[in-house]
Amino acid sequence: MDRMNRRPWRRIASIAALALLASGCSGFFGSADEAEAPANGTTMVEPDLDSGATVLNIYLSDEGFEPSTIFLPAGRHIKLILRNRGNAEYHYRVAGLIPTYMSWILVPTLTEVDMLSMSTAELEALGLDGDIADMDHELHHISPLFVPFREESPAGIKPLATEVHGYVTRGTLDVLDFFPTNTGTFVIEDVLHPGITGKAIVFDPAGSGA
Repeated sequence: MDRMNRRPWRRIASIAALALLASGCSGFFGSADEAEAPANGTTMVEPDLDSGATVLNIYLSDEGFEPSTIFLPAGRHIKLILRNRGNAEYHYRVAGLIPTYMSWILVPTLTEVDMLSMSTAELEALGLDGDIADMDHELHHISPLFVPFREESPAGIKPLATEVHGYVTRGTLDVLDFFPTNTGTFVIEDVLHPGITGKAIVFDPAGSGA
C-alpha cells in the first residue's frame, strides 16, 4: 500500500465549495406540485461524458430537503452538493435512480511533515507543485479528489456506488458526482428520517433513449 492510501482524510467544506464554483451551471428546480404526476415509463440513456456539469445545491435539515423536487437531465454530468442546515445526520438517497461513474468528494488533510515526505508525483496528483517553497501557501491550494466510494456514516450506513446516496453530519457537506442513466420520477428519502422525502424527475434532454 502506498503512502497516499495510508493518510487520514476529512471533508473541508470551504475548499470543496470553491473548487465547484467553476465546474458547472445552475440546476433544474421545481415545486412539489410540478412532480405530482409519475413519469410515463422509463428510458435508458447513454452518458454524455463530454457534457458540462450541472451543479445543484441541496439543503438538508429537520424541515426536509430544500428544494424538495429536483429535475435532472439523463445522461448528463451531475454534481449534487448536499449541505447540512441542522444538527443531525441526514441522508439523501434517490431510490431507483441508476447512476454511472458514481463518485464522492474527499479532501485530504495534510501537514507540512506529510508534504515533505511525499513524492513529486503524489504532490502533483493533489494539484500541488512538486517543488514546494511555501508550505502555508501550498496547503491552501489542495485540489479536492473524487473517489468511487463513500465511507460508512456515523450511524453505520454506507452508501453504495450502484445508487445516488450521500449524507451529511453537522457542519459538513457532501458532493455526489455522477451521470443518471434512467428517466422517470423517483422518491428521494432520508433513511434515518422516514418522514423526510422529496422527488427527482429525470428527463431525456434529447427526447430519445439509448
